[in-house]
Amino acid sequence: MALSHSPKTVTDGLVFMYDTGNKKSYVGEPTTNLLNYTTEFNSWTAAKNSGTTPTVTADTSVNPLGFANEPMADKVYLPDDGTYPRVQQYFTPSSTSTHTFSVWIRSISGNCDCFLGAFRNSPWSLPGSSVKSITGEWQRFTFSWTPPDTTTHVIYMGSHDTAAQKGNTLEFWGAQMEAKSHTTQFVNGTRSATAGLIDRTGNSTIDLSPASYDSNAQITFDGTDDYITLGSDSVLQNIGSHATIECWFKSSAAGAKFALMVGWGDGTSYYSNFGIGNWYSAQSDESIYVGVNSAAVIYAENDGSTKYHDGNWHHAVALIGHNNHKIYVDGSEVSVSFPYGSNTVSTSKLFGFTSGTEVYIGLRPYGNGHFQGELPVVKIYDRLLSDDEILQNYNATKSRFGL
Repeated sequence: MALSHSPKTVTDGLVFMYDTGNKKSYVGEPTTNLLNYTTEFNSWTAAKNSGTTPTVTADTSVNPLGFANEPMADKVYLPDDGTYPRVQQYFTPSSTSTHTFSVWIRSISGNCDCFLGAFRNSPWSLPGSSVKSITGEWQRFTFSWTPPDTTTHVIYMGSHDTAAQKGNTLEFWGAQMEAKSHTTQFVNGTRSATAGLIDRTGNSTIDLSPASYDSNAQITFDGTDDYITLGSDSVLQNIGSHATIECWFKSSAAGAKFALMVGWGDGTSYYSNFGIGNWYSAQSDESIYVGVNSAAVIYAENDGSTKYHDGNWHHAVALIGHNNHKIYVDGSEVSVSFPYGSNTVSTSKLFGFTSGTEVYIGLRPYGNGHFQGELPVVKIYDRLLSDDEILQNYNATKSRFGL
């Protein structure tokens, strides 16, 4: 299946892939937008305390994301002949924890200011607000605030009766109110834990429920309880005796901690790992290793268990298969030893040991080996990639990671 991510990466035999740097793969952190009207500003209430009522014109320009399948931006004129001209809508906070509002705004009448405020309706109060400097370029503006209760509130955009906030023509798009301390990628409604990260091959469902996110709504692994799961994935269950796993990673862990990029198995049975650090008791200097089917075969680069806990980006590839148990780092094959098994070990099904075999990113099946750092790209092929193909994939994406 051809992918749009990059025409230079190998797609033949690709059965699973996510890439958090690809908007078609990483849609965003799970969230709920509490607003009923998110892009339809003509459905907001145009209000003022005195003077002329603001006017709203729908669908005046392409949205700031440039997506043809998303609604267009709306134009709002805020008169200067009265007081407090604004557009507003009511909503209900989901809790008294921190909420964050976000919206894209640009001015088409020159630089100006715009007041954004979250008011409690009754008794009237202003628990959160911010004044933003608006230019002719689209910008996404945010502010965080804490609701005093979960009664009806109103989000208000326009003028809080300041001259610089009146007499302006603005365009708005993508209003979002969410119960988080940071803003996430725009959604109209709710983005579930299984809709945020998409397998670009279209074969698997990725569950982000156990994952965490930074202030930019990017997936992070804290080394304690963060991971991603594919569950008992039927496509991977069907992989036969040869496979390739490819990852981009950056570890922020200290010491020789063993940490999984990919782990799979049926609980404590048939456990298999592709990871870094000091994993197996038979050795103490593994840099990067692969273990398959409860140690039917283990092979590792032995160059010190802290080698890849260096805070740098690395491209890692594991080949798994009879006479082809190999590891590549940053485009080159590394020398490996076999503390268990040998290069001749063969497994008829590398992922489908049982119907209960599960696949995890950043963890092994029975709950340890948590990865700490970033794992933005993971791919699984149902065949062995060649040396040239591995180098091709590395060269196609290394500039993105500063290499």
